Amino acid sequence: MKITPCKNAKKPSLPPAKPALTEREILQHLGGECYPIVNDDFKCEVANWLKALNKDTTWLAEQCRVTKKTVERWLMPWTHIPAARMKQLDELMKQFLAPRR
Repeated sequence: MKITPCKNAKKPSLPPAKPALTEREILQHLGGECYPIVNDDFKCEVANWLKALNKDTTWLAEQCRVTKKTVERWLMPWTHIPAARMKQLDELMKQFLAPRR
């Protein structure tokens, strides 16, 4: 016995595809601040700020209450700085302004 589909049968439809989330939406969904995930510009800014202050990663680690290794890891190009720590670094950079030349 051969089964043939009805001519009036509806084809199953898939739900509409959801658009991809932006970085901002992902961070908001995760409850984080809206800082970019890839933050190379920010890392350069932090490194230049430390250099202008004549400070090193040990000093920054003490300010952030983390290990020196953690700060060094943040500044590596293949890692990211957590949003909460970026906010803390941003506040430190405002608090300790680099001397003007």
